[in-house]
Amino acid sequence: MSDVKPPRLPPIDTLARIVAAVRRDLYRYDADDVPYIQVTIGIDGRGGWGYQTGDNSYSGAAYHYPYWGVAEVYRRRDVRETARDVARQLRNDAAEAYWASEPYAPRE
Repeated sequence: MSDVKPPRLPPIDTLARIVAAVRRDLYRYDADDVPYIQVTIGIDGRGGWGYQTGDNSYSGAAYHYPYWGVAEVYRRRDVRETARDVARQLRNDAAEAYWASEPYAPRE
C-alpha cells in the first residue's frame, strides 16, 4: 500500500478570510490608482499555507509551497466567490500532482 495521500486544501472559510484581509488593504488606495490587488495563495497539501500580494516572485510567502492559486481581489467582488476560484485552482494543481505521483504515474 502506498503512503501517498491526497492533498488537503484549506477550508473555504480560511481562503475567504485571506481574500477579505487583502481586500481591506485595497481600500487604503485610491480606486483609480489601484483597482485590484493580485493575491497568490500557496499550500503544501498537508495543512500549511502562505499568501502574498503582487508579484513577489521568488521572495513571497507563497513561493515555497508547491500548489498555487492566483486571483485578483476587487473591491466589489464577493470574497467567497474569489475564494472559490482560488480553491478550484489549488484543487486542480494539487490533484494533477497527486495523480502524477507513484503509484498512479503512468508506466512506460
